[in-house]
Amino acid sequence: MRSIFTAGVLDALSARDDPGFDLILGVSAGAACASSYLAGQPGRNRRIFLDQMTGRRFINPMRALRGGHYFDMGWLMSELALDVDPIDADALIDSRRTTKMLAVAVRADTGEAAYLPAQGPDFLEALHATVAIPVLYRGGPARFRGRMYFDGGVVDPLPVARALEEGADKIVVVPTHPPSWRPAPPKPLEKLMLRGLMYRWPALLGATARRHEVCARNLELMARPPSGVRIDVIAPPEAFRVTRYTRDYAMLEEGYLQGERAGAALSE
Repeated sequence: MRSIFTAGVLDALSARDDPGFDLILGVSAGAACASSYLAGQPGRNRRIFLDQMTGRRFINPMRALRGGHYFDMGWLMSELALDVDPIDADALIDSRRTTKMLAVAVRADTGEAAYLPAQGPDFLEALHATVAIPVLYRGGPARFRGRMYFDGGVVDPLPVARALEEGADKIVVVPTHPPSWRPAPPKPLEKLMLRGLMYRWPALLGATARRHEVCARNLELMARPPSGVRIDVIAPPEAFRVTRYTRDYAMLEEGYLQGERAGAALSE
């Protein structure tokens, strides 16, 4: 739910007069937010977070205790995206003419990061792959073009290095943690739980154990970009209260407005 900050940022940026971005690398819910941005649907992400994702159809701790989804990402990328609050698929696909969007995922079989094209007719499959959170969503891994993937935040939540590989020299990073946040390796109890729940995907366990190292390298790039590269970071304030599990409407609205103000500040 922290990506409601991203929703606010993108809604503010959508009001700018400039043509936007040449490349977008979206991770997990951030990729879903970016798809609405590219489809020209400001306000859609806010509605989904506040009106749909706070409901028991999407987030349900009791369902998780019975062996089901804590977050139902499959519903989010099917019924909701197609019928409840549909995305403008034609506009998203057409956005390829000006912007390239890649959804960050992790291959279930190798634990390697993958960057999936997310503007084709199968864009919902790419988005499903990038939001397939291990453990909390029982529908993973998700299939995209013959391969199986999990949520890209497992391996590359801040894909600055990939943006540089793509040739970017002006980069805007929108993390969902305040600037003081630093990644930490999994705690022993977390390792034990993951090992028990993800035994079928040993490569993913290895990737999870290395996530903090990848994050640290990208944070270093953000702090000290290569010569000739400009990186702007739009991060939540230290007072940002939204967590992955937040369902409180007022708290989520506050997080959205914090993102909207931060996005407007960049565009000034």
